[in-house]
Amino acid sequence: MNIRTNQVTQGAMYCALYGILLFVNQQFGLIIETSLPSIFSLPILVCAAKSEKNISWIVGLTMIIMTFLFGSFTTWFYSWSSILIGLLYGTGVRKKWSMMTNFMWTTLLSIVVNFFTVFVWAKLFGMELTEDYMMFQAYIPNVSLATFMACFVLLLSVLEGLSIHFIAILILRRLRVPMAEMKNIFQIQSPFYVGVLSISLWVLYYLCTNVIECSHEVVGFFQVVLLMDYFILDFFGAIVMLSLCVLYQKRKIAFLATLGAMIPVVQWIWIFVGLMDCFFQIRKKMMNKRTVL
Repeated sequence: MNIRTNQVTQGAMYCALYGILLFVNQQFGLIIETSLPSIFSLPILVCAAKSEKNISWIVGLTMIIMTFLFGSFTTWFYSWSSILIGLLYGTGVRKKWSMMTNFMWTTLLSIVVNFFTVFVWAKLFGMELTEDYMMFQAYIPNVSLATFMACFVLLLSVLEGLSIHFIAILILRRLRVPMAEMKNIFQIQSPFYVGVLSISLWVLYYLCTNVIECSHEVVGFFQVVLLMDYFILDFFGAIVMLSLCVLYQKRKIAFLATLGAMIPVVQWIWIFVGLMDCFFQIRKKMMNKRTVL
């Protein structure tokens, strides 16, 4: 009975924290949902990670009712989707899913949410990407509006997934919540088939834009797929750079390995390094060298 009472008390505390977020959002001109709506997912995320399934679902339903009573129309959508993401992530933590599995599910749900925001309810939410598209087209003139919006959704979803993932790790580690062990950076695999697919995509895109006459829809599809491929190779390149810093004890400059992956021109070096890692398994050789040392 004491355990049950403790869980109810903790659930009430999570609802109170969520209520504070709703209050701040309303009082400061919807600042949370317009800048970082993923914060709404944190109270239910911690609750689902620490409590039983029945308690977390009851707390999540309570938060949904609170939003309906005290939130605006746009707050309903952003907060309810964040509650779903937090509930799924916390459940994954409780069931000891891998870090990558939690991150992938979070990113996929973010893609669905941002897709509806940009393509379906853009007019209702007052989102206008035309000016951003015109600025983007000045640098890459062959990109259509639909392709730009798809790339915008993909990039925004990845960033939201990363923010939820890293903040959740920070909070749950601080609260000493049991989690799946994080992989060593030398253990993160870069499959050979990713490199083969990347080269194939580059060749097909070149043929579609320079040799074969293809429709704008086909070219736009390849542009979106190429962007996803660049993200993956850029990630592998950053992991290689971090591995070098660890291997040669250069931890003070390790942040440059992540920073370089975000700088537009330098990104191409990281992408090339990631591609080479797929073909030649650079980090596996590093790990063997580390074992010998």
